[in-house]
Amino acid sequence: MEVIRKKLMMAAVAMILLSMIAPGLQVLCFAQDKPKAGKSSPEAELQSSLREQQLVRVVSVLRTVADGTREWKNPAAASKTQAQIADLIWDADPASARGYLIKAWDTAGRVEDPNQQRSRYRNGSVQTDARREVILVARKRAPDLSRKWLDQMAQTESDRRNNERGTFDDRTSRSSVLLQLAIQSCETNPGEAAALAVESLTDGISFGFQEVLLKLQEKDPNLSRQVFRAALARLQTAGLLDPNELLILNAYLYTPGRTIAANTGENSGHIQMAVARNQPRLIPAAQLDPALAADFLNLAAELLIRSPLPASTPDPPNTARGQISAISALIGKISVVAPEKAAILANRLQALTGDAQFSSAPPKLPEGQLETKTGETAGQYNQRRVDYLEKIAERETTTLSRDIAYAKAALATEVDQYQRGWNLAAKIDDQSLRDDVRDWLTYRATLHFISLNDLERAYELAAKNTDPLQRAASLVVGAQKLIKAKDPNRAAEWLSEARRLLRKVEPDENCVRIAFGIVTAYGRFDRDLAFDGLSEAVQLVNKSNRDLKDEDRAPLVQKFSGLEAAADFVYGTEGFSLKAAISSFEPDVFEETLAAINKITGAELRGLATMELCRNYLKRPTPVQASTATAPPLRQKQ
Repeated sequence: MEVIRKKLMMAAVAMILLSMIAPGLQVLCFAQDKPKAGKSSPEAELQSSLREQQLVRVVSVLRTVADGTREWKNPAAASKTQAQIADLIWDADPASARGYLIKAWDTAGRVEDPNQQRSRYRNGSVQTDARREVILVARKRAPDLSRKWLDQMAQTESDRRNNERGTFDDRTSRSSVLLQLAIQSCETNPGEAAALAVESLTDGISFGFQEVLLKLQEKDPNLSRQVFRAALARLQTAGLLDPNELLILNAYLYTPGRTIAANTGENSGHIQMAVARNQPRLIPAAQLDPALAADFLNLAAELLIRSPLPASTPDPPNTARGQISAISALIGKISVVAPEKAAILANRLQALTGDAQFSSAPPKLPEGQLETKTGETAGQYNQRRVDYLEKIAERETTTLSRDIAYAKAALATEVDQYQRGWNLAAKIDDQSLRDDVRDWLTYRATLHFISLNDLERAYELAAKNTDPLQRAASLVVGAQKLIKAKDPNRAAEWLSEARRLLRKVEPDENCVRIAFGIVTAYGRFDRDLAFDGLSEAVQLVNKSNRDLKDEDRAPLVQKFSGLEAAADFVYGTEGFSLKAAISSFEPDVFEETLAAINKITGAELRGLATMELCRNYLKRPTPVQASTATAPPLRQKQ
């Protein structure tokens, strides 16, 4: 009892000291930390007191990071950090948190999008993303601020003109924010997601609207039906602003996850299509609710019939092409529910052809592409295409042209045809390009076999890769599989080899991300090795002069440019981000992890790492409640 009494006295003194360095700070108090009714043991009181002290400490650290963001050079990172810290400390210090949130909105206003050529298809906005992060917190913590800022966006941002928006861009930045918020809310609050999607209709029907409908259909088909009918009401009231609005709704009803956009090219057979990376496995809504589909088709027919004649618009050819695209996509379905309207649209389709001014020349295939044959599979087509590209390479008369042509042929091979890719790459005279293409093909094939759980074959392939970073990344992804298969000893061997490879290269962003991947993997089975890996990662961060993008996927490490190469083979990999590395440490080693993070020399990255550490502590069970079996043991230093 005497020992416990002394511990309680020490805890009380520490509490007083903390209160002196954090004046006015309210102590976080979660329900899980409150003592149960009745008598509690001295040990339980001690643990509760220590928990409160640590919460004060964590919030104090977060406030220090938030105050330091004013010196950051990257306003997007600063704004996101300020908003997230506001969310984390809101319960403890709502006044300061609200101030940080307002500051985050002001900081987001200083974010500038990079000055680069806009895409014809899809464009992102760094400023819109920054504002979304702030409004996401505001909707949760301060709805009045959320409404105020969305109104500001509506007042200051008019609809983008058609020649400024990409084919698959949302109608406005405001609608983009609302739809992204809706997608984030679908899982936990479908009702709020539906309300956000309906609110976005004020600016028109955006490309992202279909994704919200699909996610709502997974959670609550009635909600998705209500939101869809809200879109029909919008069309009924505002009229058809853009044929793409009809094509977006048509895609949701009949081809979920695959959207055709209006043709804007001179070729009448030109098709613009967006396909979701993960095709939704849903029964098309038109099959589930034929009445809903019929209402849409009837309204679409009326709108297209009443659409202005192209000659009365500022851009007759594009107006005609857009209407032709929508009529062609819908007329077959409309003929089933409204034959008389379909007949009118068929006549209109013929009349629009002259205004569209399509080119009479036959369409020219992109370089390196071939016409598909009836009944030909994708694999057969690709084999024929690689043969074609190889023949082109053989006919080239200069060394440079021939090298580039062989590289294109090698990169066009399927992932499991890596041997043929190697053979084609071997015909490249330039040694640097030859090695880079061969290593890239090897890296792609290695990750492919890891995804198939064929780790023996993957390891054999990785050993043939002469690029140390690609090989190290392969070993980390493979180690993750071994950990899931409950083979930590072999995983440790693969990770140890990856660490040795990193020591042979000059640090850069790819090297740092692989180092984070090593930390994340170690964190699942050996805390000491995870700390060792974190120390090495921090050293690499300090030696690297590049800004780090916190991407969670394995790095591509592509050393050639100007050649078409599929970049999706790293899709599905994870654990290579700073956030993942920090999250691999349990809350009971908060101070040890913070000490390692504080050795990062860059203020921004150090602040981001510290915030993730604090978030990790606040969101996980307390060390008192957590099972000792959930965390890998920390070995005592000898």
